[in-house]
This record gives sequence, C-alpha cells and structure tokens, in this order.
Amino acid sequence: GGGGVAGEGGFCLTPKNWEEGGALIRRPLPFEDDAIPSANGAAARGLLRLSWLSGEMEFSEAAEDCLRRFWESAREHPEVCPTYLLALREWLSPPPLVLLTGAAAECREWRRVLEEEFPLCLFFILPGSESDRKRLPESLRKPAPEKGARGYACAGFSCQTPADSLGELRERLREQGGGGL
Repeated sequence: GGGGVAGEGGFCLTPKNWEEGGALIRRPLPFEDDAIPSANGAAARGLLRLSWLSGEMEFSEAAEDCLRRFWESAREHPEVCPTYLLALREWLSPPPLVLLTGAAAECREWRRVLEEEFPLCLFFILPGSESDRKRLPESLRKPAPEKGARGYACAGFSCQTPADSLGELRERLREQGGGGL
C-alpha cells in the first residue's frame, strides 16, 4: 500500500499499520529534498493545484496542514527544502491558471503564444463538447464559444469574465500579474 496522512499534517511514505506490527520503529515523514524532491512538498503543491481545479476545499486544507507542519523547520533551514518552498509560494500567491475552451486547434495556438510570455501560468485546455464538459468538476464547466476559442484567467478559486480574443486574454493576464519571469 501507499503512504498515509500523519496526525498533525504531512504525509508518510509507509502505511499506518506498519508501526503496529513492529516492522517500523518510526514512520518517516520526509521534509527535505534529497536526490529526489520532498514527497511532502510535492504532495502539498499537487493538492493545492487539485483543489483550485476541482473546487474541493479538502485538498487545500490537507496541503495547508502539511505546509504548517514544516513551517518552523523551513524557516530554520530553507536551503534543504526547495520543493516545500515552491509549494509555500503557490499557497501564498497562487499562480495564474488559464482555462481555454472552444476549437482545439485555436486553443493550442493560444496556449503556445501565451506560454512564451507567461511561463509560470498553468494552462488547461478544456473539452469543447457539452457532454465532455458535464464530466468535469463544476469549477471547470466553462461554456465554449460557438466558434474559435475562449479563455479564462483565474487565480486560486476565482476566474475573471471570459476573454474571446487572444489579445484580451493577454491583457487580463498582464493586469493579474501574469506569471511572467
């Protein structure tokens, strides 16, 4: 089995019942980056993004618990936890999310153009068909235009009104702080 949630926030790499059988003296709770990124930092970042996309607060709350658990350690030794610090930055200042819907080819072109100017944005091309959109979480059920593409500039849990031109979407991202370098 996979890992589990630790009592005060954070994620362990071993199942809780391993302690009961004496297989483990203690359950590791990795915080520092090593040869691979910290599992807790990566989990917190992934949970935040999942929360913004799905609208489910429980994912955000689990990420916040994890970030709070390691805060003091990160303040004392920030050099050992860059993955945690990336998650913390996204929690404090969510990156812009760009939701694109409509004609697939035009959505891909908008994404290609915008990624060059706004490399820190998270881009998602939503399904164009009504039946496919019904399967998405409510927060992602954005109406597609009759023709062409439409974009939504979002941050965290809120989105601006739709933009029906690439220029309009670019301007909204600039006003929002845009995810540029």
